[in-house]
Amino acid sequence: MSESGTDPTVDPSDPTPVEARIRNWASISEVFMDVLEFVTAVITIALFVIGVFDLGLKIYDLLITGNFTQPDKVVKVIDTALLLLIIVEIYRTIIAYVEDLNILPIVLNVALIAMARKIISFRAGKYDTAMEALTTAGSYGALMLILVVAFYLTHKVQEETAFNIYTQPDNEDQ
Repeated sequence: MSESGTDPTVDPSDPTPVEARIRNWASISEVFMDVLEFVTAVITIALFVIGVFDLGLKIYDLLITGNFTQPDKVVKVIDTALLLLIIVEIYRTIIAYVEDLNILPIVLNVALIAMARKIISFRAGKYDTAMEALTTAGSYGALMLILVVAFYLTHKVQEETAFNIYTQPDNEDQ
């Protein structure tokens, strides 16, 4: 031992056995999360493929039965198409998350599409009272307005600054 009371053969930067175990478990859990993220992306792709097939069947059915002039039937096709766009945006969110990108604009895109889907498929006749239908319609309108403002502000910030909302932030510390 040296005069300072420390062993010169022991490097203080070496991890203790507990720290080494923690790092090992952290490494294993990161691999596990990477696998789960990949599986989630694959499941999203599978849902999209199934949805495209379903959309094709709905369009085929509309054409064969001649129901393409019935608004309710057409709205159901549009609803399915918008649902597919939501699935695409969810997939983009997963990929952006995996790549450590900013997911805010993608989440706003999903929310806008989801609200548009709700508004397009809105039918006042589905509600028990006119007041209930009016309240729901007003709520949808208010939510859509808030989302549009958030979308606008997010993109305005990108235009006015060097901050790119679709890419990984620059880390000057690295």
